[in-house]
Amino acid sequence: MSDHIPRRCSAFRAFGLWEGREFAEIERTDAVRFQLWMRAYEVEAPPGGQTAAQLRARVTDWLEERQKTAATILAVTHAGVTRMARAVAAGKSRRHRRGGSPSQTIDLTRTDRT
Repeated sequence: MSDHIPRRCSAFRAFGLWEGREFAEIERTDAVRFQLWMRAYEVEAPPGGQTAAQLRARVTDWLEERQKTAATILAVTHAGVTRMARAVAAGKSRRHRRGGSPSQTIDLTRTDRT
């Protein structure tokens, strides 16, 4: 029997009414709100969705919970969450971590354990 425990984590960013839609379609059908969000995505949320700050809080909580275990954890998620996790781990805002491959490994090993 495998010793891994699959768990579902809802740490992806919620896009509300825009969930599953392409940006081109959203821009065409909801241009005013889309442009507002594009100019200030860190503080504005898609309609019925969440801000980058709300995502950051959820990712931070999830990472802190994972730090309480010595187990190896494999997280499979969306690119935005991966970038946010890298930013949180580096102590930076997401804006400072744009770019790079979201499929890169993130080493979140605690260094304060004895």
